[in-house]
Amino acid sequence: MPRFGAHVSIAGGIDKAPERGRRAACDVIQIFTKSNVRWAAPPLDTETCIRFSENLRRYGVSLAFAHFSYLINLCSASSQVRRRSREALAVEMNRCAQLGLPYLVVHPGSFGDGSRRQALDQIIHGLTWAADRAATAYPGRLPTVLLETTAGRASEIGGRFEELGELLAAIGGRMEMGVCFDTCHVFAAGRPRCRMPSPLRVPSKRQHSAIGGAFRPTPAYRPRQDRPRGIPRPCQ
Repeated sequence: MPRFGAHVSIAGGIDKAPERGRRAACDVIQIFTKSNVRWAAPPLDTETCIRFSENLRRYGVSLAFAHFSYLINLCSASSQVRRRSREALAVEMNRCAQLGLPYLVVHPGSFGDGSRRQALDQIIHGLTWAADRAATAYPGRLPTVLLETTAGRASEIGGRFEELGELLAAIGGRMEMGVCFDTCHVFAAGRPRCRMPSPLRVPSKRQHSAIGGAFRPTPAYRPRQDRPRGIPRPCQ
């Protein structure tokens, strides 16, 4: 039976997220590992990580993964923001390793007044720099980074599958990578095939080929028809 998931709050502590997921009838949860609107990240203590892992089992949450901070922009027009973004992404990858989270969802970024080619190069540099930095602390334990599809508005990267495919191809085997297929964003980008009730029929063969076969339908995105009313929609 397909599993149902939602993004849940970490207010009061990350270890409380699994219980919130179960109260919302979730089998799968997505979380932030820290405040999504602050650069600073307080250290994770061992006890919190243990409680988080125990609560996943206690409340029957079969999969948990993370979404990175909204402040991070690897192709920002500001060199200072790009530097802070690289550093913050490395911290987020380390926090995923500490919590045992297998996936980290990442927005490719928005380049403002720059060029698209330059933005792609900056994203590649930022991702690989962060992975190399994080690997020094947690070798072999880093999450798979999932590049999220975007609506592709203005200077956003990720509105075209070919852009994601180019990023994946350029990074190659230097780090574990994949694609997070956000049905809401792709629909906003003008692809009506993403209308419910059959979002799992996308991407098309052409789109799948453009991203090099990196798309894997993850259980978190499969809506469950028998879920109680009034709980969060499936995470996108």
